[in-house]
Amino acid sequence: MTSNNLGYSIERKDGEKKVIISFEGFAKPEMIENFMKDYKSLKNSVDVKNTILILIGGTLKAFPRDAEDDLINIYKDYTDFKKIFVVNPEQIVTKMQIKRVLKAANIEDHFEFVDSINEIK
Repeated sequence: MTSNNLGYSIERKDGEKKVIISFEGFAKPEMIENFMKDYKSLKNSVDVKNTILILIGGTLKAFPRDAEDDLINIYKDYTDFKKIFVVNPEQIVTKMQIKRVLKAANIEDHFEFVDSINEIK
C-alpha cells in the first residue's frame, strides 16, 4: 500500500514480518488524516506483536507545532509493534522534534534510532 503523492508510503513485508513506513516533505493535516486511515487498515491486517516497524524519516521536514498532538498519538500507537526502528531523517531538526514527541509521550524507550535501514537485522 503506497501513497507517495501524499507524503508517505507504507510497505508490508510479510515474509520478513516487517512494515516499512517512509515519510517525505511536510506533515500537513490532510496527510496525517490520510495516513491514519491507511495505517489503521494495515495495523488491523498484521500481527503487530510479532512484526517489526521501520520508520524512515528521509526527507521529512520539521513539522508545525499544531501537528504535535496528532504525532504524539500516532507514535503512541506504534508501540504495539514488537520492535520499532527510526531511520534518522536527513534534517537534524526533524530528528530532534521526533525525540521531543517521544519524550513528551513518555515512550522513547520503545524506539531505536539508526542511521541506515541496513543496520536493522
